Amino acid sequence: NGDTFSRDSLLGKITVLDFFFTSCPTICPIMSSNLSQLANEFQEHQNIQFVSISINPRYDTVDRLVSYKEKYNALTNQWYLLNGPVEEVYALARDGFFMIAKEEAEAPGGFEHSGLFALIDTNGFLRSSIDNFGNPLIYYRATITPEEKVDDNGEEEQITLLSEDINRLIEETNANH
Repeated sequence: NGDTFSRDSLLGKITVLDFFFTSCPTICPIMSSNLSQLANEFQEHQNIQFVSISINPRYDTVDRLVSYKEKYNALTNQWYLLNGPVEEVYALARDGFFMIAKEEAEAPGGFEHSGLFALIDTNGFLRSSIDNFGNPLIYYRATITPEEKVDDNGEEEQITLLSEDINRLIEETNANH
């Protein structure tokens, strides 16, 4: 709604964050649907927020972002759709989260970005999970629905794992207070 959102806005809240754009013809609709479902699942928890940052802020005005959120029927005021100066958004994705977010003429919709969700704890730290082999899973695959279970490439959905990890963080946060 034109308000400022900063790193300080992350503190004290569990945050799920992604990069997207409203005119994306490929993965963003799936990502946004998954994020909307998560937001609705956790709407009773006021210390959780969902943050989607547009990688096409020239096009994704406040009005477009509001319409996009309505389109995905997020029943919560905990889902923030943000835009900002283009180079700052790209630098945040690249340097802050080590994710891809850039203009790319050859990519569908003219932009390339990671189809991932980041989980951030109440202290502003990126949290990870462990895969089946004991390796850290830094980000969660956001482009496969829980109903779909596996995509055409054999990649498994990770929204269920993300939901479990959010619940783990809720328990951790409650235990520390």
